[in-house]
Amino acid sequence: MIFRLFPVRILLLWVLLLSAGCNLATNRQNLDGKRRFELGQHRDALQSFYLALQNDPANPDSHYNIARTLHQMGNDGNNKNLIQQAEVAYRQALRLNPVHQPSYRGLSVLMAENKRGQEAFALVQGWMQIRPDSAEPRIELARLYSEFGNNSTATQLLSDALAIDFDNDRALRAIGALREQSGETQQALLDYQRSLQINPMQPGLSNRVAQLRLNNRVSPASSPVYSNRTASRATSWPRY
Repeated sequence: MIFRLFPVRILLLWVLLLSAGCNLATNRQNLDGKRRFELGQHRDALQSFYLALQNDPANPDSHYNIARTLHQMGNDGNNKNLIQQAEVAYRQALRLNPVHQPSYRGLSVLMAENKRGQEAFALVQGWMQIRPDSAEPRIELARLYSEFGNNSTATQLLSDALAIDFDNDRALRAIGALREQSGETQQALLDYQRSLQINPMQPGLSNRVAQLRLNNRVSPASSPVYSNRTASRATSWPRY
């Protein structure tokens, strides 16, 4: 019996090692593609993402990375064909992972940019039904409402998101921007500062906070601490 099981164990080990190797190769190619994307080398990035997809065709992150790159290239060149390809890739990522947050964000942005607002709202509302316990679909839905001029509903959705996840830096940044637009500068500053406490890697927001402090003569030492849970579009709403 032992001798019969031994080859099976060897086979299982070989399968596990092969799978781990594929995952490592996929991750390496995706990371390389992201680096190239950030450098503006979109065609090279796309090549890396396609290589990642060859290693693991069922990886939703690879499909999303391809979608995002095609989306950017399509916008840069006003190329509708690339935009259509991007949509196909976003949808494939969502078929593989029905709760893939970046793909919902990217696809809803693509739809809104192309005057398909109703579809964008339906997409994100469907995501919220799938994940009623998550702050993320509420943040994205708030972005859509804000872009279509309904800041009141956007603010309420962000408050709901923060009731679910008080430490969500995206929600704090977004609600801070809505408050800044409505003239609630001090509260916006508190929201921004709280967002930066959670995620310091937001250089654009850091600059905005510095500007608000300068405009309002508020020093870092004198800024009140954000201590309550009543959460109150950023200067650059976080889309992706």
